[in-house]
Amino acid sequence: MKDWNTFEKQFPLLAQSLRHAVLAGRLSHSHLVATANPDFRLAFPVLLAMLAACTDRKEDGAPCGVCALFSAFFLFSTSLAALADLHFGTTTSRD
Repeated sequence: MKDWNTFEKQFPLLAQSLRHAVLAGRLSHSHLVATANPDFRLAFPVLLAMLAACTDRKEDGAPCGVCALFSAFFLFSTSLAALADLHFGTTTSRD
């Protein structure tokens, strides 16, 4: 599972758009994810949920990365990634 900082480095324009949407109070209720990258398909929904649910966002709109809710999402996504690896037999690297 990628954390927000890794996601932001890998996809700077998407991260910036999401942060601006949060700051403007206009985060969409749905997003279409079309990619062949299995890591992104697993990471994006969880990172989006973290961003939407974080109650102590940074000044730039990014999630805090330290609150209990963020930690719970991180644990869930790590478990989800491990289950996907077992089920699909993938050997993708996780950050």
